[in-house]
Amino acid sequence: MMFQYRGFLVKQTARTNLCFINLIAPAKEVIQWAHADSIEIDRGGFQRRLTESRWKQITKFFNSDVNNVIPSSIIIAFDPEVINVDDLTDLDQGAKQFHVDTIDSNGLVRVSFGSGVRESSYIIDGQHRLKGMSVLSFDVHVSVSLFLETPPLERAFQFITINNKSHKVPTNNIKALIANFDAIEADLKERLTTASITAGQFATIIDVFNEDEESPFHKCVDWVNNRYEGTPRLIAPQAIENSVKSLDKAFREYLKEDDQDTIITMMAVIWKTIKNQYGVTINNIEEYRNLFKKPTIQAITEHVADAINQRVINSADPVDITDADFIADVTRGFMAKIPEEFWTAEWLLKGLDTHAGRRIILNDIASIKKAMNLGQGAAAGDWKAKLQLYRVDEENEQE
Repeated sequence: MMFQYRGFLVKQTARTNLCFINLIAPAKEVIQWAHADSIEIDRGGFQRRLTESRWKQITKFFNSDVNNVIPSSIIIAFDPEVINVDDLTDLDQGAKQFHVDTIDSNGLVRVSFGSGVRESSYIIDGQHRLKGMSVLSFDVHVSVSLFLETPPLERAFQFITINNKSHKVPTNNIKALIANFDAIEADLKERLTTASITAGQFATIIDVFNEDEESPFHKCVDWVNNRYEGTPRLIAPQAIENSVKSLDKAFREYLKEDDQDTIITMMAVIWKTIKNQYGVTINNIEEYRNLFKKPTIQAITEHVADAINQRVINSADPVDITDADFIADVTRGFMAKIPEEFWTAEWLLKGLDTHAGRRIILNDIASIKKAMNLGQGAAAGDWKAKLQLYRVDEENEQE
């Protein structure tokens, strides 16, 4: 059976190699040439298993009111083994082939293919919508975005990106997906993390902070997944995890549930602001070891979160806690007057990775800021003597 549709060929950016066609087709037809029911993770479609209750909700939705519609597109991708033939007369309806005719210069095209594409035509998003529409007693036309010649890496990336924004993809599904695509694991991981997309245990918050070029900790996380040679691995993964958790706890009432993207952005703004204040780069970050100790990162992040909340409480005007300029301003206010030497001169006190240790760090920061404001700071030459972090007792000497 031959299927032919008019649509618009879309190439969203000049840089991309990916094209897709936006078309309209009857749901009862689409289900004949794309995988919809009984889809399994290990078949390459990257879809959750079809859940009867979910597609029946779609059917009920359409039957409940004549004006009920679902305008969002079904996303479908042809595998690269579905090849483009140059001439429509050469198209074999039973083969994995398609043909595209250009109708006008505005991108209007006609795409043709036969039922032979079905085994290599994968639904990336919308299988429940398509199934629910296809079983109705009347015809329903559905918007389809059809990706052409789409390799497994791209299908996996699109699936995770789309589905993570609606229903979080279970970690087990990601593991199953990756287990069957070993060849794309490294590239998919890099693609997800550089796009700041987390997906279970596969692309974690730590991956994002280590891989994203805009991250304040780019290439500097001290863990096994850091693939960069010769980079300073100062940042403890748990420092990032605990700090992100503290931000989530501090702002949970203001944000949507599980709004991890915003929390990651807030964390990045705080630490990029701090790095910029002292001119810290990947080339000199090791000189600031005190600043990037695990307890320091946690203590400062928690304190800045508290300071943001205090600004919200005391402000006479509405405050957007996600505004980068606002977060940076609060961070600079906290870090002001702390001399560079405080972060570069080695602290003598050890065992700081406790609640009490983090409290000592914050107390000493308060002491040194007070001393600076009273003119008793670096100019006096004795500010270190007043700080607990530079005192050594007998127990610490034995360490």
